[in-house]
Amino acid sequence: MLNACCVSESCLESLAVAVEECLAADSFVDAMTVLPSVVSPLDGAQLVQMVVKSHKQAIVLCDTIITTQGFINKCAAPFEEIMDEKARKDMKMNSSMFADLSDKRSLMGATGDESQSRKEERKKKAAATSKSGGGTQGREVRSKAVKNKFKGRGGANKDSDDEDTPPVAATSKTLVFLRLPEIVEVIEKLPQLKDCSSVMYEEIAARLERPLRNKYQEIAKSLFMESSAITPGGVNKRKQQAELEEKVNALYSNIKLFEKSVKLIADDEDLQTNLAKYLLKTLCSELFNATLTSLAADHMVTIPDGAFDTLEGRAKIISNLPDSIKDVTGKVHTSLNGKSLEAFDEALLTLLSPKHIGILLKKSDKKRDRQIQFNHRMTLIEQLKSENADGTGDAATVFHQCVVVLFGVVTQSMLHCSGRMIPQIVKYMQPHLSADNYDLIFTCQDLIIQQVKGNIPADDERLLDSLDKVKQLAFTLKKSESFATA
Repeated sequence: MLNACCVSESCLESLAVAVEECLAADSFVDAMTVLPSVVSPLDGAQLVQMVVKSHKQAIVLCDTIITTQGFINKCAAPFEEIMDEKARKDMKMNSSMFADLSDKRSLMGATGDESQSRKEERKKKAAATSKSGGGTQGREVRSKAVKNKFKGRGGANKDSDDEDTPPVAATSKTLVFLRLPEIVEVIEKLPQLKDCSSVMYEEIAARLERPLRNKYQEIAKSLFMESSAITPGGVNKRKQQAELEEKVNALYSNIKLFEKSVKLIADDEDLQTNLAKYLLKTLCSELFNATLTSLAADHMVTIPDGAFDTLEGRAKIISNLPDSIKDVTGKVHTSLNGKSLEAFDEALLTLLSPKHIGILLKKSDKKRDRQIQFNHRMTLIEQLKSENADGTGDAATVFHQCVVVLFGVVTQSMLHCSGRMIPQIVKYMQPHLSADNYDLIFTCQDLIIQQVKGNIPADDERLLDSLDKVKQLAFTLKKSESFATA
């Protein structure tokens, strides 16, 4: 006997069979489609409760729809791809939200705050409870504040403890995946839920909301850890910062030493400009790229493959940085496209200052600079000794290295130049070399130009002999033997 009708045992058995089949297949069934049409939704809900008592895994939706947790989990499958995409997008657009992901409290959200609030509330209540009277028979009295009769109906029914405890709101750092209406929009498109009621969509979405949020937070945390290379103790981050500082200092020291040779060539403005541009496009760009890579990691900006190969690619990375760092970073990027080493130096020092990146540059040290110059020269000499110029090696590269070594001897400075500048460098060194040494270098240069043009073979005896003599000159020339005609 039900509220509006009576049903036989066979109806109840039919519903029980339908429920068992549904649970076995991880599907869902609406009891109203199994029961006779005279059964009202209210009576159907009553019958459903009678049947599901013996099935602990059954979940009831909309009072008359029976399903399982497995079926609800299947409805969550389409969200996995959305989670990864949204997490990466949020890392780019809302980097500040991810800044404290390494702190577990940022992933706890309101739950942790509410737990702490309840603990504090119990302490307050305990403190407000006191004993009246003397001895062990004193009565326990709880003091209450006088209710404010002028408050609204909602507030008039609350005691002082409730009034003193402010409502707990979710922390602003809680990572939110999708709101309930957004989850419903995705669920509505699932083929297994076609033609279902909007109420069922909402109930499934409500059951999925919390698991989806927790899973999204885990994915976001994983991506953050991977992107910033942070371990629980932050060891990797500190190590990376130390490595960056070491690399920046090494490159900056070399750049300043190469800059000295650029300033030496004041008589040839065209060569001086070309040397400055080449230094900016090579070592200066390498230094800035290393710095920009670290900045991008700190602010969760993804760097596509080959982004540093073009100016546009690097500019796009800068455009995704926060406004607080974007302008100063852009000035360094702009200076690399110019011809002024001073402009680059000024913009770089601003970027590396404690206000922005906080990398401390080592002060210039003459002893260290001499050691760098010596190491640079010895590295080139070792490369020359290992070069094979008997036809299998590159004569132009060997000659290039010889000229750089000779330039360092006659000027006591380090040179960083491209192969196209070698003829101008040779011409610049002419006043600083004896006539015989200059003729030897110039003759070798002329033979290499002919070999590059294809006028003579790579194994030409004159070329190999001349190149070998220039190599020996690079090995043996002393400072006292230069400036012969100066």
